[in-house]
Amino acid sequence: MCNRYYFMVKYLPENATNSLLAARCVSVLHGVVSHNGETNIGVSFPDWSDSSIGGQIGFVSNNYRNLESFRKNRYFNMMNEDGLFFVSDVEEVPNGLREVQYIRNNGIAKNTLRERQRRIERCQKRAEKGGREYQPKLGFIEREFSHFHKLIVQSTSSHKAFPLYIQKKSAVGNAANCDFGHYGLASNRVLMGTVPDLSFNH
Repeated sequence: MCNRYYFMVKYLPENATNSLLAARCVSVLHGVVSHNGETNIGVSFPDWSDSSIGGQIGFVSNNYRNLESFRKNRYFNMMNEDGLFFVSDVEEVPNGLREVQYIRNNGIAKNTLRERQRRIERCQKRAEKGGREYQPKLGFIEREFSHFHKLIVQSTSSHKAFPLYIQKKSAVGNAANCDFGHYGLASNRVLMGTVPDLSFNH
């Protein structure tokens, strides 16, 4: 297994909205990855629980130079200097940690009431443009999903806010995989990136 490295960002304000700060950190990663074309940095949420995404976020990569460069991002520097974040040094991931996946699950978004309404409105507009009457499909089956957290991020291209639905699961096997999407997350099928469970670092 190749060496991997990580650094942690801890949110210091006692009344911090953890999901808001996590979303901002993930958005910063997205901007850097989109600009540089590197997708080998994954995110970890060491304090993840059913009630909260936690008060810190970790970033993991097998490329020390990329990770160190990302750690020096001006957003992290500004928040660190203002006493809002504690940003750790980049360190080597200890041996023996179990692997976990943080998965972006777009299927959850498609099953929310708001998204279903949006799709119906799009279909209605298409039908009107084609001079047809819209006939909604009957018999919608609501799917159940295991626990997830939602982060509201902003698109760097459209500047519109949208939700990232994230689920955590134990990775199959112990092999590390550094294949992530632009938000540092794995996906259900294609991107199988794993990160070490950094919950030891409290």
